[in-house]
Amino acid sequence: MLRIDVNPQDLAVSRFAISPASETCRALDILSGYRSDSALKSWSSRTRDRFKDLCRRIPQVRALASLGQTSGYHPDFLAPPPTSPHETFDSQLTAMRATPVSQARTELHRAIAERTRPMSPDVLAIIRAPDAVARLGVGLEMAWCELIEPEWPVIHAILEQDLLHRAGRLLAFGWAEAVEDLSPRVRWSAYEEGGSIEVEVPWEQRSPSDGTGLLFIPTIFGALAFSTDPPWHRAVVYPSRGRAVLGNQRADSGCDALSKLISRTRAELLEAMHQPVTTTQLTRQHQRSLGNVGYHLSVLRKSGLITSSRNGQVVLYRRTSLGDALIAANDASRR
Repeated sequence: MLRIDVNPQDLAVSRFAISPASETCRALDILSGYRSDSALKSWSSRTRDRFKDLCRRIPQVRALASLGQTSGYHPDFLAPPPTSPHETFDSQLTAMRATPVSQARTELHRAIAERTRPMSPDVLAIIRAPDAVARLGVGLEMAWCELIEPEWPVIHAILEQDLLHRAGRLLAFGWAEAVEDLSPRVRWSAYEEGGSIEVEVPWEQRSPSDGTGLLFIPTIFGALAFSTDPPWHRAVVYPSRGRAVLGNQRADSGCDALSKLISRTRAELLEAMHQPVTTTQLTRQHQRSLGNVGYHLSVLRKSGLITSSRNGQVVLYRRTSLGDALIAANDASRR
């Protein structure tokens, strides 16, 4: 059992954030075949050839992918803790390249020691090189530029939607509901001066509270994970809701029955509303103009398929029961 203790000060300053560097590293696990995810099958299929070509051309990418092919420890310095939902890849890459050599060597040595499968000699040469941080930084930047950045607007919109959902649960229902909703393996244990996030793992570990709070980081490409080792900020990485949206970006979507009924664009927007979304999130996810999305939302709302409500300065759109029924029927027709 892993227990992550939090005190009232931790609870007050905990926050949600998005990590472009972490998504890049975790995507390599999927593309290398180390992990599979049925929700991302079509994304993997259309991206894997680019990944293989990148590994042939850039050995640092192959080394980075090899570090992720383990059920044990993964070096934390490769994806420094993000600071906000709008963290940039460049800022994380700068922080990664500034990692002290001693810290990087310690983490890389541990990653090698805990592996259950051997690394190739060329990969080990990169990881053990005196300038390993710089070399892995090259691999991280190339993987980001060629594999993740082209689809980042969609990826970021999906992650941002999840943050909105989690923050809403936290405000409405408290920490127990917000934490236990992350995974069946996670539960919240409250006590008088705070609480603990308890995770079912095959080892015993306790992470004491330090008053700096927790980072909650959604991921499209990864499984449930935790970072509790100093000097890094304590973090909980969890699978994002709506991950299948990325995998469902397919060329034949215009042939769906629902697309023929209400148009492809409106069908895509309606399908994206598996949880409340804003106009801005939809424009990023579908790479359309604000005016175009606003027009189609107006038609969907007048047709009774969606409804809108204001939350402070933000207008949220969500499907009605009629909209849900259309999506369910369309999904059934695809099978």
